[in-house]
Order: sequence, then C-alpha cells, then structure tokens
Amino acid sequence: MSEVTRVPARLSGLSDAVELRAQCSVARYRTKNSVAVSVKGKPRLHPCKIMASYSEGTVSVSVPETAFSVTVRLDEMMAVLKEAADASRSVEEILQEERDHAQECAAPQG
Repeated sequence: MSEVTRVPARLSGLSDAVELRAQCSVARYRTKNSVAVSVKGKPRLHPCKIMASYSEGTVSVSVPETAFSVTVRLDEMMAVLKEAADASRSVEEILQEERDHAQECAAPQG
C-alpha cells in the first residue's frame, strides 16, 4: 500500500490536506434512461490520487489519465467504510461459528 502524505498548505490551500497515490480501476457504463445497464469493455487500471481534508469535509479521487475526478463528503465516505468493516466482522464471526460447529460435529463422540 502507498503512503498517505500531508500536503503543505502552500500547495493545497488547506492546513489539513492529505493525499495517497494509488491505482484505481475505471469502468465506463452503458446507460438507459440515466441508469447503468452494463459495463463497456473491461475496466482499466490507472494511477490516481486520493485527497482528503477534514476541515473541508471532503474526499476526492482524481484520475488524470482519464480527465476524471469525483468528490464526496467525508462523513458519507467514513460511514460507508465503517459499515463495510462492520459487515466484514459479521461475516467473519459467522464463518468462525460454522468452523467451530464443524469441529464439534467431527469430534469423536464418547
């Protein structure tokens, strides 16, 4: 994983801007009535830059090779990531319970 770095205020205009250089997958969609119905071709890997600022309350992902950028509210991004982490823990707990149950069933009865 790449390293998150602080961006100096003289460059970002913000006192708390951070960035991460990463790789991202960009897919193009076919739409019908403004609804995505399929992916055009294969998603392609591109270098991207993820930036965040707590004081601005935003997270942005820019993909210079595609002239594309998206910005979302930081609190919404954090809520999605928290829910994903919670869901992952729930799944792991279920899998562990299943493993424990399988071991109990396989244990010699005596």
